[in-house]
Amino acid sequence: MSGLKRADAMTNLPPHPAPSAGFATVAIPGTCGELVQGLVGDVPCLVSCPIDRYARATVNLSPEADEWRTPPGKTKALAALRRAATRLELAGGGVLHFSSGLPDSKGYGSSTADAASAVYALGVAAGRPFDAPDVARLAIQVEPSDSTMFPGLALLAHRTGEHHETLGQPPALDILLLDTGGTVDTLAFNRDLPWEVMRQQAPRVRDALAMLRDGIRQRDPKWVAQAATLSAKAHQAILPKSNLEAVLEAGRKAGALGVSVAHSGTLIGVLFRPVSRDERAARTTALRDRLGTRVAVAGWTSLVEGGPRLLTRNRFTTAARTLS
Repeated sequence: MSGLKRADAMTNLPPHPAPSAGFATVAIPGTCGELVQGLVGDVPCLVSCPIDRYARATVNLSPEADEWRTPPGKTKALAALRRAATRLELAGGGVLHFSSGLPDSKGYGSSTADAASAVYALGVAAGRPFDAPDVARLAIQVEPSDSTMFPGLALLAHRTGEHHETLGQPPALDILLLDTGGTVDTLAFNRDLPWEVMRQQAPRVRDALAMLRDGIRQRDPKWVAQAATLSAKAHQAILPKSNLEAVLEAGRKAGALGVSVAHSGTLIGVLFRPVSRDERAARTTALRDRLGTRVAVAGWTSLVEGGPRLLTRNRFTTAARTLS
């Protein structure tokens, strides 16, 4: 596992007592799938593709409460929150509220964004912030996760949290989101991994990761996009997207640099150098004309850095360096 840091134990937290009541709102970016995913050595790892769409969690501590009040359907985030509260030895409960436009089971990283934003917010509200490796391990105890809780772009052993590596800041890329249809169950996908096929594709994943490192180091969007494209093609042997080649061809004709796919989802992101609003509209039309109804256009976004955004004075600030 060359280059990856081990994270065998939870980071020691500062010995501050929890306040009588605390409040915090934290946002975590969603994803357009992954820039690279596959075996690194013999360990399944990924580098998420964080995008400018977010899940926002608000935690309001109430030591007098004996339970957590949460919206329906947020069982995974609640499970991660409870583990985090146990880790902090917090008594009582409180209210957990979410605001998110990330669809489920598509590759937007909605479950990770919910769980990570809730855990980060709990730590801030309690006056004992978690760092990124701790958040990752708490989230992964519930289900395999993304690397969006880490600052910049990061490589993560997403099934165990045992290894992680921060790679650096992303270059500027605009992304046209396409949905190939249907849904993918992340838990089922990770439970039934085709290990032999993954081992066969490991050399291509290794090449994609090396290319991605170079692209991040040089802040070169073309290399990052080509790395993501190589990983996407390698993954066709594992969870194929029937329209990938058609999207690649249509994207090339529209000036795209490559694609990023949801390796356990339905998304394909067409990667461009930053373009104006008018150019976005023109390129959307060009892809629609070439692809017809084979994929659904889900809008434009941009590649962003991972890590938590803390709401301060009604404004979100990138807090990866202050919370991690």
